Amino acid sequence: MPGTDPASQGDDGQAGSALMVSVARSDWEKLNAEAALRAQLYQVGQEWIAQGIAVAGPADNGEGAR
Repeated sequence: MPGTDPASQGDDGQAGSALMVSVARSDWEKLNAEAALRAQLYQVGQEWIAQGIAVAGPADNGEGAR
């Protein structure tokens, strides 16, 4: 794809970040499948909370339970 060539040997490092990157189709499909699954799980959780089957816990800060 145009603009995705590696930096040349004489690159001075002053260029900004790339505006476009390439992602392998298999990685893209995996990301989409994971996002869809998480959305479904979130919806089920919200339904359970609304039905009184579950209660919302504290927000996870990404570090998991300790």
